[in-house]
Formats: sequence, C-alpha cells, structure tokens
Amino acid sequence: NYFATVVQGDVIVVVPDASARQLPTPVYTDLQFKAADDEWVTLLLTPRKACVAQLVPILRPLMPQAAHMAADMKSGSLVLADRAAKVRPIATLVDRLDKAATGKPGCEAEKTGS
Repeated sequence: NYFATVVQGDVIVVVPDASARQLPTPVYTDLQFKAADDEWVTLLLTPRKACVAQLVPILRPLMPQAAHMAADMKSGSLVLADRAAKVRPIATLVDRLDKAATGKPGCEAEKTGS
C-alpha cells in the first residue's frame, strides 16, 4: 500500500494514497504551478476548444487509481487531483489536445443546456 502526507496547520497527516484526494489540497489553474513533485494538488483546467467530457475517457487510464479526474460540462473545466508529478504530464497532454482540437462537437449542446 502507498501512503500520502498532507499538511494541515502544524500537523502532518498520513493517510492511504486513495484517501489523499479527499483532503484539502492546493488548487491551481496554471499549467506552470509550483509544487513539489510528491505534493498532492488539484489542478483546474479549462480547455478552449477540446471537449472535457471527451477528454476524460482518453486521459483517465493514464492516471493512477488513487487519482481523481472529472469533467464539469457547465464550466467546460477538467479537474485533476493527484501528486504534482503525475498531474503535470496530464496537464501538458490536455494542453496539446486542446491546441489540436478544431472545436467542441457534441459539447456545446450539453454546455448550454440545449
């Protein structure tokens, strides 16, 4: 089993890796976020052209089982929670997929509620 540590005030809490994503973590929105490789973080990405709902089944298998990934169709955002070293390459891949995308087919109707 793997464990993670999370700093809460003056206390360092040791939890199973699978539970770390449920504890408060720093939230970043910039691909160039500053965090130690082994630090648990939450990264909120908002691709401009790529459909986040379509990204999840592509990217989820690339993440460890203890990590979390979810798409929010209302905001068009993708939420990643894992160790910073694991989140960075996924975020880079999201950025590259977004740059290669030609639009959000199938996403606009869901996002606008139509």
